[in-house]
Amino acid sequence: MKIYVVTPYEKKDLIKEKGGRFDGERRLWYFLNKLPSEFKQYEMTYIDIPYDRKDELKESHKSLRWDCNAKTWFCSLEDFNMINV
Repeated sequence: MKIYVVTPYEKKDLIKEKGGRFDGERRLWYFLNKLPSEFKQYEMTYIDIPYDRKDELKESHKSLRWDCNAKTWFCSLEDFNMINV
């Protein structure tokens, strides 16, 4: 099972060192079956975003992205927790 992470670009080398792979179609990094603990905060999490707040939230939470296949927003677990305070 792929466990996707939404990370800053600067983390790519560390992800590769820990066994992460890049999904070119989804443009996301992922780990197979087990997520290393240091990447838990970056785990991809789906979130319900009001349309009228999308631009504001995209500006303040850089991991927030649209999943065109699932037709919903997703972000890192870290941003999810900050948005849903």
